[in-house]
Parts: sequence; structure tokens; C-alpha cells
Amino acid sequence: MADLFAPEDLPTDDQSTPGSPLADRLRPQRLGDVVGQEHLTGADGAIGRMVAAGRLSSIILWGPPGTGKTTTARLLADAVGMRFEPISAVFSGVADLKKIFATAKDHARRGEKTLLFVDEIHRFNELGPIDNSHRFFNMISRKYTQIAILESRGR
Repeated sequence: MADLFAPEDLPTDDQSTPGSPLADRLRPQRLGDVVGQEHLTGADGAIGRMVAAGRLSSIILWGPPGTGKTTTARLLADAVGMRFEPISAVFSGVADLKKIFATAKDHARRGEKTLLFVDEIHRFNELGPIDNSHRFFNMISRKYTQIAILESRGR
């Protein structure tokens, strides 16, 4: 059996250097490397069809911590050539979202789309209401950026 930790067996991309955490070295590098949910990510699945078309719809991924929601979102962005912009609803608010939207708008002017990853989105309700948030997200999505809303384990 080959040595699992031999330098030649380590991935060669920039994210996975020999000194990086094991989780980074084992993390999938392409959407096709993700294990599980083939009925969604495969060529005939909903996500696979979106990637093939080069267009993503807003989606919600739910699951316990460590199941690959953030990694999947990052890989989706890479697969369709979008910028990946993560934000945590636990540590962020409306002002942070507005900054991200402004940046996405600037990038959209250069033809770059942005995938917004909102982790723990259910926490926004705990911070207080975001007025007309669904209209705000839909308006921004149509005009400036592609938004994918992904959520961690809800309560």
C-alpha cells in the first residue's frame, strides 16, 4: 500500500500544500469529486443541468456542519465561472450584504457574475427583520449577480 502522507500523493494545487490542514487536502477540487447526491449533481440531476447550462438558480442546501455545503457552493461557482462571495448571517448584517451587492454590481459591469453564499441564513431573523428581503434578493439576482442561498443546520 502506498504511503497516504507521502509528498507525491498530496494534491498539487495551491490550496492543498503539505502544511495545510488535512481537511483542505482532502476537500474535493471539482464538482465531480463530491461524493454523494449524484441524483442532484450528476449530469441528469438538477444541479448538474444548471452547471451544464452555465446558469445557477437560487438554492438552499441543508445539512449538519461538515457535510460539504460550503465546498459544494464554492465548486458550483468555479464550475460556471462565477466569483464566490461567502458571508455568515451569524456575524453579518444588512450593511455587509449591501457592500457585497455593491461589489457584485461593479464586477457585473465587467461581465463577472457573483455567487453569494449565505451561511446560517435563518439567523438573519434573530437579528431583526430584513425588510422585503426576498424582493431585495430577487432584484439583486436579476440585475447584478447570481445568488445561491445555502443554509447550515436550522433550528
